[in-house]
Amino acid sequence: MADFLLEIGCEEIPARMIDPAREELRRRVADVLQKQALAQSPELEAYSTPRRLAVLAKGIADNQADVEEQATGPAWKAAFKDGQPATPAIKF
Repeated sequence: MADFLLEIGCEEIPARMIDPAREELRRRVADVLQKQALAQSPELEAYSTPRRLAVLAKGIADNQADVEEQATGPAWKAAFKDGQPATPAIKF
């Protein structure tokens, strides 16, 4: 398990916005760590000053578990015209 520190330097944050900004950053970091399967219930500490926002996450996994995904492309008729790849096939 590892620790992760995210520190963001910014312009002066008005005093009334520091606490909500700190909590928003904390919430978003927790969401990303859970969605990316790096921590189920991360232990987070959020810090703030008028020019800095920071989040310290403890107990983060060193790597993600392997995941297999299957992506289905466009239908053959839409993907190829006259034997050449059409826009849907190229963008897929």
